[in-house]
Amino acid sequence: MSKSDIIAVIGALAWLPHILYLFRDYFSQSKILVIPEKKVEIGFTNYGPIFNLKLALGVDNKKAVIDDITVLLNGPDGANHTFSWRGGNEEIKTIKDTQGNVQASEEKNFNPIAIFLQSTLSKELFVRFTDKNFDDVTNPKMITLTDQLNFFKQSCPTEYIDKTLKSKELVDYKDAFKNYFFWRKGLYQFSFEISCKNKFKFLKESYSFELRDEDVARLKCNENVVDEFFDSLIKSNDPSFQMFIPNWSWINAKIFKSE
Repeated sequence: MSKSDIIAVIGALAWLPHILYLFRDYFSQSKILVIPEKKVEIGFTNYGPIFNLKLALGVDNKKAVIDDITVLLNGPDGANHTFSWRGGNEEIKTIKDTQGNVQASEEKNFNPIAIFLQSTLSKELFVRFTDKNFDDVTNPKMITLTDQLNFFKQSCPTEYIDKTLKSKELVDYKDAFKNYFFWRKGLYQFSFEISCKNKFKFLKESYSFELRDEDVARLKCNENVVDEFFDSLIKSNDPSFQMFIPNWSWINAKIFKSE
């Protein structure tokens, strides 16, 4: 072996620790698994478009801290929508009969801060997702409406509720909600994105569900419930008013795994 060959070998060996580190770093990353239930709950409420479903979360051979789960949705009209987690319920205890049927369960609410996963214990969560941009569109209208209500309250305290109910600002606020109704007949495709505090690997898979004409019509009925709900919020400034409890219509659509 010549002197130059020896120098080349020494140079190559100098990179070996770094290469081994890269291999170890890659193969030691947490592998996170997200499995949705066979159905998704679709809605439209005072929080806007709603996407709710039950998820099983797991990680192999490691620990992981998930600090965000996002749903990327593509509609039949080609429009893309991003849903952010807003909260949910975690099943912490179940009681089953001898046939394995669930007789009772205990749940706790969780706020979307972080989810801690361990390889020895998976989690089943019912997660509520709302459209990421919805608040940005409707909040300015809400602020304007609140300012108008306060103005009427100061200028005509005996009739400020009636004036607010007839105001252009309330109409504009309701219209902002109705204009954000984007559920349509057809096939929807979606996938998940996650954010994790530690390095991780995540196999993104695609799923789909379909809405029929009658599904969209049922969801569309919630626009009237939204109107009544906001009217009741204004009327609730009267201490004698009994608050309206909305009865929302939901659609449970079957989920298919996309090929």
